[in-house]
Amino acid sequence: MLNIPLAGASINAVHLFTAGICVGILCRCYGLAANIIMVPLLYLFGLPVAHAAGINITQSFGRSLVAMSGEGMHNGGLRRVGLVTGLAGLPGVAAGRSFYLFLSGQGVTITAVHLTYIVLSLLVAGSIIRHWYSFARQGYFEDNPLPPFGLKWRYPLAVPGAAGLKFITLGRVTAVGLILGFATGYIGLGAAVTAIPLFMYVLGLSAAVAAATSILPVLIIDSAGMVGYALDGKLELVPVMVVLVAVFIGDKIGLSIPPEVKWNHTRLVFASLLLITAASIPASIWWTGKIAGMVIVAACLALIGITAIMSVISFINEHRTDIVKGKAVN
Repeated sequence: MLNIPLAGASINAVHLFTAGICVGILCRCYGLAANIIMVPLLYLFGLPVAHAAGINITQSFGRSLVAMSGEGMHNGGLRRVGLVTGLAGLPGVAAGRSFYLFLSGQGVTITAVHLTYIVLSLLVAGSIIRHWYSFARQGYFEDNPLPPFGLKWRYPLAVPGAAGLKFITLGRVTAVGLILGFATGYIGLGAAVTAIPLFMYVLGLSAAVAAATSILPVLIIDSAGMVGYALDGKLELVPVMVVLVAVFIGDKIGLSIPPEVKWNHTRLVFASLLLITAASIPASIWWTGKIAGMVIVAACLALIGITAIMSVISFINEHRTDIVKGKAVN
């Protein structure tokens, strides 16, 4: 009764809702990198890759729409940079879809998409582990999670927030847009996942300015990707709505997590979740897809549980501190 028919297959609505809740909470707590697990998770639960990608783009678009309707776009974002990036991303979306269709004709679409998500999961997990290691060693997080490598190349990467306008050129802005668009059209990643790192390390924007600037181009690129998948018949209303509702509920739940909890040792557990996701994709060859999907969900719920426990501990410690301060004043 809970199964939703889709493209000659079916997927359990509870699985869809659980995936959306988990991604919503984790995105709010640990950043948009948590979106990386959405497409593999939906696929392992029985959704075709293209439909999973379409759902991921749609929820990314909805998140950007909510951010744009708020104050995020007015909080230090570079609007012209965002607009040019978004427009440059449109041909990138078309190129990504064309590449996807080419791979589909060769019969290697699923393998290629899986390999791409495995590589992305490993790269992001490695970046988070490095970020966490600096925290464990120094007691605080660096503003920039990656080292300023490549500074002696002909087209060097930027040091975020320290380059001024030096790296904001038409060529670099266009390149960022094309990359975002291609990733959206090809694997349905959602431009929000990679927009902020690219703005930081290609254009030299600080993390805060990059986040504000990314809202408009993400909205433009994701809307184009969403339309493209819809025209190809890869968007179904019922599963899309289930995931959207679940993601926004999860997002609101994530708002209750104290900021200090999001930046402590739980980030290492989040990196472990990404590693589990990368391992579960090839493991589905030997297991059933649903078992591999449940492994990822179990890891997500474990991370959410750890985060909740850390939140309670943080609240208790803060309450005790207030009591001690009150006694000291008296």
